[in-house]
Amino acid sequence: MIERGGGMMGLRSRFSNILLAFAGAISLLPLSSTPLLSEDLDSYLCKVEMSTGFKIVPGTRNWQATNFIPNGTYLVRPTDTEILLTDGSKTATYEIVALGSKYPEFTCSAGFSFWYQNEGTQSDWLFCAGAGEFRFNRATLRFVSTYTVGWTDSSMHEEQKDGNTPSISIGSCAQM
Repeated sequence: MIERGGGMMGLRSRFSNILLAFAGAISLLPLSSTPLLSEDLDSYLCKVEMSTGFKIVPGTRNWQATNFIPNGTYLVRPTDTEILLTDGSKTATYEIVALGSKYPEFTCSAGFSFWYQNEGTQSDWLFCAGAGEFRFNRATLRFVSTYTVGWTDSSMHEEQKDGNTPSISIGSCAQM
């Protein structure tokens, strides 16, 4: 990640401009290895708006809090797999793919559903796992993403690798 330097510009207008710029790029994304279950399943384009976390101070073994330049655009798309909920309805599983990548960074094995005490029902939430978590609410079109590697996978006595910095990012999405 890149450190943030300076004030925040109009994030909403920048997000809108970026969505327009990437609209044409979507056709260049590699598709899932198998066809989608239904053409009426929704996909979303999500843009990181703010990001913060921790980084190692260069030349030391000391960590410090920092803000990062918000970068990253994700495609939230259905896969070809469905799961059966306890009410008898079905929901598709989803994956989160960084724009330009052919492999998902996060997988959402329960789709848009909420599970509590072995009871699954339809929901506006996606809960996804990877090298952190990605949580998306389709009603608010907002997401939060974490990257939890870095702090926990390095010894206090070894030099931390650049870029392996724990972070949390938030952003907005547009339905495609």
